[in-house]
Amino acid sequence: DGALFRTADTPELREHFGSGNTSSNRQTPHPVLRVVTIMNVRSHVIADAAISPYRRGEIPLAMPFIDSLPDNSVTLLDKGFYGADLLLSLQNSGINRHWLIPARKGVKYTLLDEEESNDMVIEMNVSPQARKKNPSLPEKWQVRAVTYEVQGKKKTVFTSLPRTNYNAKAVAELYHERWEI
Repeated sequence: DGALFRTADTPELREHFGSGNTSSNRQTPHPVLRVVTIMNVRSHVIADAAISPYRRGEIPLAMPFIDSLPDNSVTLLDKGFYGADLLLSLQNSGINRHWLIPARKGVKYTLLDEEESNDMVIEMNVSPQARKKNPSLPEKWQVRAVTYEVQGKKKTVFTSLPRTNYNAKAVAELYHERWEI
């Protein structure tokens, strides 16, 4: 998960961490730092963390964590970590590593199943920007899209978890454990 924290307002901290801008382009009253953590959801043990200046994004902070993820695991992410480079790197490293993340609204995809359902395999384009940063990325990638209902609202998550091991209900239940962090 990623979060922002205010620090004491000293010239040294403001210079190092920077600050956010308000709607009027004024700086926030305090310097702001960004932190990204990896936590075991079931034990609540924080396995790793990275702190950086406010302007550095969550994905660059999370990339070094990939090598420390355990094999045979599922990484639950929030929407701030959506990106083909991070997700494909995660699933292609180690043994049996998977991920689960909320779907982006309005994402364009090609349905690979015979018809749309609450559990379907789709194919999406990898953005030219992502491929420019990492030329080893494929032009397209496949994900599983699981849609379920919570309090009358439809939610969709993308995952690399195979249908053979996790049905749609299990995927939906697993995603809600992410909020344990």
